[in-house]
Amino acid sequence: SKPIDQLDKMLSKGLNSPPASSMGRLFDAVAALLGLHADRTSYEGQAAIALESQAKTHGETVSPYPVAAQKIITWEALWVGILDDLKAGKSRPQIAARFHQTLVTVLTETAKQLARQSDFTTIVLSGGVFQNAMLRENLRAGLEDAGYCVLVPQNFPVNDGGIALGQAVIAAAQHRRKK
Repeated sequence: SKPIDQLDKMLSKGLNSPPASSMGRLFDAVAALLGLHADRTSYEGQAAIALESQAKTHGETVSPYPVAAQKIITWEALWVGILDDLKAGKSRPQIAARFHQTLVTVLTETAKQLARQSDFTTIVLSGGVFQNAMLRENLRAGLEDAGYCVLVPQNFPVNDGGIALGQAVIAAAQHRRKK
């Protein structure tokens, strides 16, 4: 019942369809695909909260969708996997759990690759997506199991406010070094 022809035209012409790299938009899209707030939300993060709630109700261990960990992550395999699961009649909680497990697996491996390349042993989890306790705690556990020191904001927001604070601290440190 949606105007798919109009959407196809917008996408093909790049009209009002900017690329997005936000993890929040990925959560919104998966939630919409599963019928959770498919038409609209009332506040930022509402669809992501619904998706996490669904995942928590599944209760069983699930395997991730086959998404490769790399510097630039492409999600085609994720979408194919979710669509296949929907076609096979898998439940929303199971698909939501697999989605979360996929993110944990991909982000753990990607963070480890980037940390090795840069010779870092400490990884900071910051950004609005880490308000998602399931994602945050499972990613933290995977990185700590791999021997990394994982920091998560405790005295300031984990979302954009915390990112801005971190950027200000880095800028101040760089300015101080130049003196």
